[in-house]
Amino acid sequence: MSELEAAEVTVTTPNAPQNIDFDLGATQNEPVAKVETPKQDDGVELLKRQLSEKQREAEEIRRQKFEAERYAQKAQQEVKTYQVQAQDNQLTAFVNAIASFERDAEMLERDYANTLSEGDYAKAAKLQRQMAQVESKLIQLSQGKEAVQEKLNYERQMLEQQRRQPQPQYEQQPTDPIEAQIQSVKSPTSQAWLRSHRDVLADPVKTKLMTAAHYEADALNIQPDTPEYFAHIESKVYGGEPVQQTVQQPRQRQAMAAAPVSRTNSAQTFRAGQQVTMTLSPAERQAARDIDMSDEEYLEAKLYYQQKNML
Repeated sequence: MSELEAAEVTVTTPNAPQNIDFDLGATQNEPVAKVETPKQDDGVELLKRQLSEKQREAEEIRRQKFEAERYAQKAQQEVKTYQVQAQDNQLTAFVNAIASFERDAEMLERDYANTLSEGDYAKAAKLQRQMAQVESKLIQLSQGKEAVQEKLNYERQMLEQQRRQPQPQYEQQPTDPIEAQIQSVKSPTSQAWLRSHRDVLADPVKTKLMTAAHYEADALNIQPDTPEYFAHIESKVYGGEPVQQTVQQPRQRQAMAAAPVSRTNSAQTFRAGQQVTMTLSPAERQAARDIDMSDEEYLEAKLYYQQKNML
């Protein structure tokens, strides 16, 4: 229950226009004989084509990015494979060199032993120096082999990790045409409203009613993205009377969908500019708070639609 009490409010009677139909494509004050429900006109069709083209462009960019990532991953694996092969070849060279010098060392050892048995100590001394040189070379080759072996093991581990990484998979992402239409709207407030009323975009009939209600709101100088604007849209899409086709069949407009019907004040005729004092019920005052309106603004809107519908 609202904690607000009934209150008397004084405002100046607004100048309500006559309740005639408008050509939604014409100026606000230009009466016409017929009003046609807006179609999915060229502008809407153009927007749809542009959205479709943007989606195709985004999908192509995503595909190209996938191809680039896959190529880069493949190139990295190839580079790492070449590095492993190079290290392996280098290790093989060290192993062969060590084997060659080990054979030389064995031959020198046999020659040294034979020379000592023959008593040729001068030749033995020379062979001893050669053996020392070969031994030093074997130590260097052994150290180089260990360094290459360590680096080769590291490169193999890195290559194995790259091979275990999942390959990028290209999947064509499904597109949501409704969300695409919502994102094409510049106003975040309107986007939020559309997301909470996706059925309006999914239903062609509701879409046409929303479009017609937008133009009608513009003709009535209802500011877009305001509670009054969205209340007007919802009243036409969900609870408004159907759009009539001729002046002889006037349309009945629901003033504010969020406002309860007043049972305390009967409809009266007032002149434009006249000071009017009326009592707003607690429910009406609460309805005004719910749509961010003051009591005076609510009463002005109430008188506006009351006078307009009586003309």
